[in-house]
Amino acid sequence: MVQLSSLRLAMKSHAKTACTAFDQATALLANNLKVNNSLTELYLSSNQISDSGGEALGEALKVNNSLTQLDLRWNQIFNRGGEALGEALKVNNSLTQLDLRWNQISDSGGEALGEALKVNNSLTQLDLSRNQISNRGGEALGEALK
Repeated sequence: MVQLSSLRLAMKSHAKTACTAFDQATALLANNLKVNNSLTELYLSSNQISDSGGEALGEALKVNNSLTQLDLRWNQIFNRGGEALGEALKVNNSLTQLDLRWNQISDSGGEALGEALKVNNSLTQLDLSRNQISNRGGEALGEALK
């Protein structure tokens, strides 16, 4: 049996396609992540993953203990997905890098991620640039770093 350690699934173009297809594929991938113990890097940038895909990945991260890098930049993740990822980070102890650049996460997602940072000891890199986080979410993130 082949045991992948890295998987890159990024779209070549930013063509408008229904998010439901990408979210269904993300949900299938997330279910497999729950039992996978060899994949350490997952790159899903530019796949139009929405909140439901973010939620599915969050559930997978709660039980997966092999993934160290997750790239979700250039997707369509809003607060629900950001909040789900934040909840996952409270219990996940393997992820060291999470890239959420160029999504649509705003303050409640930023606050959830900030709460997670207070208890997570494994994450060393979190990129939230080019989201919709204002001072309120920024303060929550900053508070976590004290």
